[in-house]
Amino acid sequence: MHTHLLFFFFFFFFFFFFFFHCYIGLSLVFAEGALTLPPNDSNDVSSLLSIKSTLIDPADHLSDWKVPINGSDTGPFHCNWTGVSCNSNGYVEKLDLSNMNLSGRASDRIQGLHSLAYLNICCNGQNNFIGGFPGGLGRASGLKSVNASSNNFSGFLPEDLGNVTSLESIDFRRSFFEGSVPISFKNLQNLKFLGLSGNNLTEKIPPELGLLSALETIILGYNEFEGPIAPEFGNLDNLQYLDLAIGILSGPIPFELGRLKKLTTVYLYQNRFEGKIPKEIGNMTALVFLDLSDNKISGEIPNEIADLKNLELLNLMCNQLTGPIPSKIGELTKLSILELWQNSLTGPSPTNLGQNSPLQWLDVSSNSLSGDIPAGLLRSPHVKGVILFCENTPKSTLPLSFIAAANRQTAEVEQDLDERSPTKQRTAPEEVQHSPTCRLKKESEAHSHHALPRASRVIPRAPTRHTLVFRKKTSHVAPRQCHTDTASMPRIHHVIATQTPRQPTCRHVSATSSLSR
Repeated sequence: MHTHLLFFFFFFFFFFFFFFHCYIGLSLVFAEGALTLPPNDSNDVSSLLSIKSTLIDPADHLSDWKVPINGSDTGPFHCNWTGVSCNSNGYVEKLDLSNMNLSGRASDRIQGLHSLAYLNICCNGQNNFIGGFPGGLGRASGLKSVNASSNNFSGFLPEDLGNVTSLESIDFRRSFFEGSVPISFKNLQNLKFLGLSGNNLTEKIPPELGLLSALETIILGYNEFEGPIAPEFGNLDNLQYLDLAIGILSGPIPFELGRLKKLTTVYLYQNRFEGKIPKEIGNMTALVFLDLSDNKISGEIPNEIADLKNLELLNLMCNQLTGPIPSKIGELTKLSILELWQNSLTGPSPTNLGQNSPLQWLDVSSNSLSGDIPAGLLRSPHVKGVILFCENTPKSTLPLSFIAAANRQTAEVEQDLDERSPTKQRTAPEEVQHSPTCRLKKESEAHSHHALPRASRVIPRAPTRHTLVFRKKTSHVAPRQCHTDTASMPRIHHVIATQTPRQPTCRHVSATSSLSR
């Protein structure tokens, strides 16, 4: 009996001593950890430090990315680091390393930030991120926005991003990715913004993108996509902005696009589209900017275009259009720019052009138009430039009212729009000679137009009076060409790669130009 009591006492004392020391030890560990580590997950700290270790930071923007010494900071100190924002639990929610002139490689350790919702590593100047895009982000289940634009990545678009169904914005513009658009992107049912322009992407644009009903903006231009626009794009009911410019897309423009009632901008220029302009385009009643230029589109301009009451820009130049200019185009009350040159249009120009709208620029040159030039053009206080190419129009005359207005307002005649020379403006001669070729009184004054820029690229510099450009096609005058490769032709309407309207950019630029991306 005595032996049993002794054994019981010893056993009780041993366990009491053991658990007491364990409790004290664990208490000290947690107390010390609270002084030196974030309250939730030290993995965020180690991930951030690993990300920093692969970067070159000449301006030392990330100098505060370091662990406090001796527990001097009792909170989630990493949440105060430059470019880092945390949620209420102390986990990294936003990482913004944009515009810091960083270079190097974007580390795969970004995937260690499990609560990341916003990633922005764009726009790091001349020194930017190289190598492949960091892998593993497909496991960031709460990710909403990725902006890796304006970098120098190589390789393919990250396919695993198709697993992140919470994504609302993907911006990979001007980043030199290659290959095709991953089919996995069809899973991104919350995606509103897709920007992939200015890369080296090829093959067809996946028709599966037409399943992304939340899309509001698609910017895929300045790539090498081929094939047609999928009819499934007509299912994108929320689409407002469509830019597929500059590629080798072909086939007809799908009539299904006419279903898109919210679409305000369509840029399909400089591709290989053919066939007729679908009359259903008149159903896109929110449309403001329409540019189908530099294609192989044929047939007549549909009368339904006149139903686009919000239209400010209509650019159909450098196609194979025939027939008359719809007379009701002159009734578009918001039309500011009308570009129809280098087609085979016939008949008269709408008599009311410029009377009912803030028309600033009109180019109907290099067609076979006939009849009187609309007298209301010079009466408009908005008109800055008119190019009327009148050869092969035996009945073409300038009405007396047009001449009188020109004399009253001292109409300017552009003498030299050569991109290598300053713009020169002179007063129109007292007597403008009219002939089927729209000759000026002094033929030599017309010869300086051998390098006339495309009118859609630039409005002449701030003329104080109306600018009239009369051009005569002779053996001394090289006509303007479609698809002219030059970086000095700013588009006056095109918007670049943001969710807000773009600044003027170049249509034809080299692959290294920032404007092409």
